[in-house]
Amino acid sequence: MEYRPGETHVHTTGTEALEQGRGVCQDHAHIFCATARALDIPARYVSGYMTQGLDHEAHTASHAWAEAFVDSLGWVGFDPTNRACPDESYVRTAIGLDYSEASPVRASGPGAVTKP
Repeated sequence: MEYRPGETHVHTTGTEALEQGRGVCQDHAHIFCATARALDIPARYVSGYMTQGLDHEAHTASHAWAEAFVDSLGWVGFDPTNRACPDESYVRTAIGLDYSEASPVRASGPGAVTKP
């Protein structure tokens, strides 16, 4: 699936992104998790940041990747967008089943709508 910023948004499902053939890191992480779970491999969505990219340039946007449970190793990170395993340049801020459970920022304060 081609990485194309602006083609999807936070409410795009992994299925929709896969059908479009393009998306962003959150779509890649959703598809990775869904595929792993279809194979009975526990997987979770991770949101966070990269302090630097593979090209060693600083990143300012949030990032998403996945973790899968490997019997002999425990939880192992996979970044399908960059085709890499997370290292010390990755900063995890939240984990969950998908973006809605691990969004890097949630609204609070006057006018904010929260779900129970």
